[in-house]
Amino acid sequence: MVYKGKVVDLSERVVMAIINVTTDSFYDGGANLKEQHLISNVEKQIAEGATIIDIGACSTRPGAVRVEESEEIKQVEWALRVLKDNFEGAIISIDTYRRAVAERALEIWGEVIINDIYAGEYKGDMIDFVAHNSLPYIAMHYKECNSERSVVEQVIEFFYDKINYATSKGVNDFVVDVGFGFGKQLKQNFDLVSEFERFKIFDKPLLAGVSRKSMIWRTLGVTPQESLSGTVALNSALIYKGANILRVHDTRAAVDTVRIIEKII
Repeated sequence: MVYKGKVVDLSERVVMAIINVTTDSFYDGGANLKEQHLISNVEKQIAEGATIIDIGACSTRPGAVRVEESEEIKQVEWALRVLKDNFEGAIISIDTYRRAVAERALEIWGEVIINDIYAGEYKGDMIDFVAHNSLPYIAMHYKECNSERSVVEQVIEFFYDKINYATSKGVNDFVVDVGFGFGKQLKQNFDLVSEFERFKIFDKPLLAGVSRKSMIWRTLGVTPQESLSGTVALNSALIYKGANILRVHDTRAAVDTVRIIEKII
């Protein structure tokens, strides 16, 4: 991946730290809405080894009420201005499916990674924006999967089309996120883990985002706050099976996971 003219080597596997600046996060519940807490949190994630800081201002958890676009822009703008004063050299991704939010982030920060849960299908204009500005792009599979067919085959079909389309538009840095928890039943999520190495067929970096998700805490009968050990277990399997980026709430645990698994692969 090329970011601001520099190569980010994803063959070494990296950690993306989740920084939510919304009151409706399923895990951190709006803690980052205070400036000093945001600064301290990002400082901690970078110190613990996060390569990418992922800023999100619109919760997409199941059942969440989506904030208005103007509110999302306001929160992203606030967060980026705070970070620009303190972490100007950081690699920033913006967790958004709205082009207007991405545009504002680009104006404030300069080049950013776009992390799009709708893979360009919300209003159909994000991929054009990404291509025009030569931005790295993370596209997620979000569609409900047919329980009568292989979930892996459905996700592969989706990305064959999506990658071909994005490439035709001029997107050079494309990252695949199979979308754990989005439109998928519990068994389908674990099927994706079991066969994760099949997504190497695209020859694109693979992002794994399972951190503290319901596939873990429902299976273990715990809360999201008690799901770190389950997250580490799944991330270990996903690194072993080919994940290049771990998107997580707990940077230190993920960095340690990467360091250990890389000793045996």
